[in-house]
Amino acid sequence: MITHKPDVCIIGSGIAGLIAALECAKFSNVLIITKNKLTESNSMYAQGGIAAPISIKDSPQTHYEDTLKAGCFHNNNETVKIVTKHAKSAIDDLINYGVQFDKTNNKLDLVKEGAHSIARVLHSKDVTGLEIMNCLIKKIKETNNISILENTSVNELIIENNSCIGCYANNLETNYTIESKFMCMTTGGSGYLFEKTSNPKIATGDGLYLAYVAGCRLIDLEFIQFHPTGFKYSEFNYFLISEALRGEGAKLINSNGSYFMKSYHKQADLAPRDIVARAIYDQLNQNNTVYLDCRSLERNVIKKFPTITQKAKENNINLLEDLLPVTPVVHYIMGGILTNLNAQTDITNLYAIGEVACNGLHGANRLASNSLLEGIVFAKNAAASIKKVIKKTSHTKTKRKQINTETVNKKLRQKIQNLLWKNCGIIRNTSDLQKAANELRKLSKLSPFNKTPKNTQWLKLPYLFINAALHRKENCGSHFIGNQNKKGKYWITQCKFNQLQTYTQFPKIKA
Repeated sequence: MITHKPDVCIIGSGIAGLIAALECAKFSNVLIITKNKLTESNSMYAQGGIAAPISIKDSPQTHYEDTLKAGCFHNNNETVKIVTKHAKSAIDDLINYGVQFDKTNNKLDLVKEGAHSIARVLHSKDVTGLEIMNCLIKKIKETNNISILENTSVNELIIENNSCIGCYANNLETNYTIESKFMCMTTGGSGYLFEKTSNPKIATGDGLYLAYVAGCRLIDLEFIQFHPTGFKYSEFNYFLISEALRGEGAKLINSNGSYFMKSYHKQADLAPRDIVARAIYDQLNQNNTVYLDCRSLERNVIKKFPTITQKAKENNINLLEDLLPVTPVVHYIMGGILTNLNAQTDITNLYAIGEVACNGLHGANRLASNSLLEGIVFAKNAAASIKKVIKKTSHTKTKRKQINTETVNKKLRQKIQNLLWKNCGIIRNTSDLQKAANELRKLSKLSPFNKTPKNTQWLKLPYLFINAALHRKENCGSHFIGNQNKKGKYWITQCKFNQLQTYTQFPKIKA
C-alpha cells in the first residue's frame, strides 16, 4: 500500500481535469488519477468544437441568450454570464497551449451548430477534442510538479467533519491512500449506463456515485441529452456524427425521401438537440429509417470531416453519394453534483468540474459545443478558489484502508443499460419509470447475478436517474414525460419551470 500527499488531487483526465491540473500546478503539487490511460476521456471524442463569441458579428450577450433558449431557461443565469464573458479568454488559453484551430483566409473558421443564432464554433476538422487534449497532455507531461496515476480507480472519498481530506484508490497491483488538501472531481459523464450512447466505456458515473455517497447533493439528473445523429456501426457501438455537418448544409431525410425537420421546428435541422432527437424518434416510430443526407455538400466541405468520412467508408458508405443512417444516442448529462460558481460542492475542499458537475450552465438542454468551454472556465475558477486558501490548509493524516474494486457482471450491466434506455429515454411515461424503479429495487435486493450483493453503483445510479425523472412532472427540454401533447407530436417543449427558482433551493435526490 502506497500513500501519496499531493496538495491537489484531480480525479479524471478530461479537459476539465487537465486544465485544473495545469492551473493548480502554478502554485502547488498536483496528482491526477485516471481509471484508464491519460488519453482516454469523453473530451477526446468531442468532434464539433468549442463555442465562443469571438466574431465581430457576435457578442457574449448573444451567446448568453442562445444558451438560455436552448436550455429552456432552466439555467443559472449568473453561470451563463460568467461562461460567455470568459469564452474568448478560454480560447486564448488553448491557442497558447498550442491548439491549432482551423482557419479560412488566416481567420479562425467558425461554424454554426444547432440552436446557435450565429456561427461561433471553433474546430479542428472533426477531431477538435483530440487536438485540444493532445496539446494539454503534452503540457501536463512537461510540468514537473504534476504526477499521474493511470489505470487506477478511486473507490472512496475520505470525509472528516464534512471536509474531504483524500481518497482511497487501487489498480491491479497497488492500493493507494491519498492524503490531499483539495480534491477535484472531473470524472465526466454517465452515458455508458445506457444501451445506446456516444460515450466510451469509461463513462459510468463514477464521480457522481462517489460524491453522492460522500454526502453531496445531486441535481437535474432527469435532463439527459440525446444527440440526434449517432451512427450504429456494430451491434453495441455508435459513432457520433457531428452536428457541424448539418451546420454545413447536410439534411435529415426519411425513408420516403422527405426532409422532415422543416415541419417540426422553424430552425429545421439546426433546431435544439432535444427537439431534433424527438423528431427523429417520431419518424422512427412511424417505421421510417432516418438518414443524414450529405450528397449536396461540396467535396471540400466533406474534407473538413475526415474521421466521419473514414468511419462511413469503413461501412461501405460514401458521404457524397450515399445516405448515412442515424439514430439518437445518449450523449451528455446536464445534471450532476451541485456546485457554486467556484465549482465547490457541499463538502469543504471538494470541487466538481465539467460534465460530472451541475452549475446551471446547460439548463434542461445543452447548447452545442458549450461543454468544452465550461470545463475550461470552471477549472480556472476552481484553481483560483484553491489558490486563495491553500497556504492556510494542511494535510490531514488518515488511516490506510484495503479497497476491493467491484467489477460489474456483464449480464447485469446489459440488463440495466437496456432498462434505462427503454424507460428513461427520449420519451418517458410515469408508468414505465415506476416499473423500472421497481425492477431496480428487486435487482438490488435479490442480486441475482452474483453470489453476494455487489454492483452497488450500477444499481444505485440508474435508480437516481429514474427517481429524478419521476419527480419532474412537467416537460422541459430534454425531459419529456407523457405520451404525446395535444397535437399528437413529440417535438414541442412545454416548459412550466419557474425561472426565478434558484439552484440552492433544489432538494437532494434520495434513493
